[in-house]
This record gives sequence, C-alpha cells and structure tokens, in this order.
Amino acid sequence: MTQTQLQKAHEERLDVGEGLTIFVRSWRPKASARGVVVIVPGFNSHSGYYGWAAEQLVAGGLSVYAVDLRGRGQSDGERFYVDRFADYVTDVSAIVSLAKSREPGLPTFLLGHSAGGVVACLYALDYPGELTGFICESFAHEIPAPDFALAVFKGISHVAPHAHILHLKNEIFSRDPKAVQAMDSDPLIAHETQPTKTLAEMVRADERLRKGFCTGRPIKRRSRAGASTSTTWRVRKTRPSSCTMATSTICSTTSTRTS
Repeated sequence: MTQTQLQKAHEERLDVGEGLTIFVRSWRPKASARGVVVIVPGFNSHSGYYGWAAEQLVAGGLSVYAVDLRGRGQSDGERFYVDRFADYVTDVSAIVSLAKSREPGLPTFLLGHSAGGVVACLYALDYPGELTGFICESFAHEIPAPDFALAVFKGISHVAPHAHILHLKNEIFSRDPKAVQAMDSDPLIAHETQPTKTLAEMVRADERLRKGFCTGRPIKRRSRAGASTSTTWRVRKTRPSSCTMATSTICSTTSTRTS
C-alpha cells in the first residue's frame, strides 16, 4: 500500500555528498510528537510503501521519516548499486540527523525492514549513542546460500561489479495478489535486479554483524563525572518464515543512568 492512498507525506531531498541527493518522506502528528521513528526499506521497496505503517505510528503520536537509499526509489545513484554498505549508513545518518534536528529531545527509534534491517544494524554499530532503540523486521541477515556461492558473489564483484544477477520476484514479498500487482506496476521496483557488487557488500555486512552485533554483548559504555551510561543490545532470533530471506530479529537498546 503506497502513501498516496493514505495521509499525504511531506517530500524532500537531502544532499549526502558525492553529487547525490536522497529522497525522504515524512509524516507528523497534528499535536506535539512524543517520539520519532526512522524507517529504512529493504530490497524491492521504497519509502512510498510505508504510508500505512506511518499512519498507524502517527496516530500514536509519533513522527515518521522514511528514506529511499541511494540508487533506490526516487533517490539519485546507479539503480540498485552500492559500492559499500557504509554508503547506505551515510544515507541513514543523514535522515536520522534531519529527524532529530526537527524533533529535538525526543526518543528516536530506527526501523529496518529486510535488507534495510542490515543497514539499520550497521548504523547502530557505528552510532550507538544516537538511538533510543530500533526494530528489525523480516531481517535479511545471513543470505541463505552456501559459503562457496557467497565467495563467488564477492569474486565476481571485482570483475563485473555492475552486472545485475539477482532478481527477486515480488511474490516473495507479499501473498496479497493486489499488492503484488501494484509492485509489478511500480516502475521504481518492477524490474529490480541486484548487481553483484551490492550482493557482495551484503555478504560483507552480514559477516560484520556476526562479529559485532549478534553476540548480544554491550556495544558502548561511557562514564563521566556524576553519571554512568551503558548501552546494551538484546537480540532475539526466530525461525525464518517461508516468505523471508532470513531470520527475524527484534533488537532494543537500554540506557541506564546513575547519579
């Protein structure tokens, strides 16, 4: 379901350097917001598919910001290509900074869907102090392929990084025929096929998450005069469903303060 069927979103572009701008949609409650949710879509998706979710969150008093990562949706960049997942993290950092500047002092949550969940986790590792918490749904961690196939992805990415090799049918993402028909008719994702470089970077991102995130260990501890702050990531994995690429993970951050 797209945002055009629901509450109209505010649309704008953010400059993320390298001559690129990214496309952002946002929704705000009429009264003062009590929190902020930033949404990072995954593959075969873009910010326009989160209008219904945004409407529910806005009804609960939350401001919502959704991003089209570079090369996706209405953002600039080569279609579906990314040189490094760190570039996606730069995009997320830009929209989180925008949201926090417009909603100062409010708790900020990051919601990543599918491959967007991987990007969200990388952001959390790099910027642990910026979030109150985050949610990964249909988390596309650990691509379901043999190790040798993943090694091939990485190898080919050095030889033909821009070759588009993986097409995910929209039927994988929804069991609703009307939703699939809408996706098939959407020129922004209808023929989406992932390049070898994007897939290789996905594999490398998964490898980093296995080392730095899914241990459930504390990511950041900081102390200063008169106060002590700790941030802990709690991870719960569930069995993958038949229509998701990998496990679903719910992650949260808790901060404790003592005086």
